[in-house]
Amino acid sequence: MVDEKSCARQYEHSKGVLSCQVNPAEITQKMLDAALANGAKLQIGTVEGVKREGDKVIAVTVDGQDLPCRNAVFAMGPWSVLVEKWLPEARVPMEGVLSTSLLFRMPKPVEPACALFCSEDEFGCHLEVQARRDSTVYVCGCGGSGYLNEAQLAALPPNEVKPDPARVRAACAALRSKISVVASVEPEAQACIRPCPPDARPMLGKLLQNAYLACGHNCWGILWGPVTGQIIAELVTGGKSAVDLQAFDPGRFIPKTERKRGRHMKEQPVGEQW
Repeated sequence: MVDEKSCARQYEHSKGVLSCQVNPAEITQKMLDAALANGAKLQIGTVEGVKREGDKVIAVTVDGQDLPCRNAVFAMGPWSVLVEKWLPEARVPMEGVLSTSLLFRMPKPVEPACALFCSEDEFGCHLEVQARRDSTVYVCGCGGSGYLNEAQLAALPPNEVKPDPARVRAACAALRSKISVVASVEPEAQACIRPCPPDARPMLGKLLQNAYLACGHNCWGILWGPVTGQIIAELVTGGKSAVDLQAFDPGRFIPKTERKRGRHMKEQPVGEQW
């Protein structure tokens, strides 16, 4: 069992070193709220393609309706592979890592709101546990992730991404063998697909005269998200970013050469958490 008092002491110590915890849903909603307050409009639908005039995208087709645009930003996570269908000159090589995670809704916040990182255990898990201030405990690192190639990603509707029941059981057993606070609480199971380019670097930059790509962050999307938004905003509004984007240029995959995918970066094994 984990020494909870020891964890608390380590957390208290870390608070003096400018550490923080970010709730993905909370920060995403706050950013959306701010965008809407500043004049943005949200339209939920399925993007089916684009309309072009030469080197420019002039409209995005959403549920059969063409929406005119001055600029188009493609930031669709693992489904960014669809850009190759819409912009044939683009190359978006990607492997998707489909992983299960758990959310425990506790009757009150777990104090302190700390993080726990575990080595691989006998259940095939390498748990990462986040106790959040909203009275939830988030658990990932459930192991047994699936790997999807580009064709599988393109064909998979987002609403069909489902957790693996076997990994839910394994993660629950692993967690309850380490801590007692969740013993009587049943979790909500969920799943995601992490977008992994073959060289383990995000794709950030221009595709066409007014089309931009922002994807491939693997499990670091929330960490990279704000700076990615700033980078793309700078490109759209001024044509240049304050960040050197050479290493992240989507054009590095044109022409497409034979590379190892997702779990390898050239000849170096990358693993689930690069």
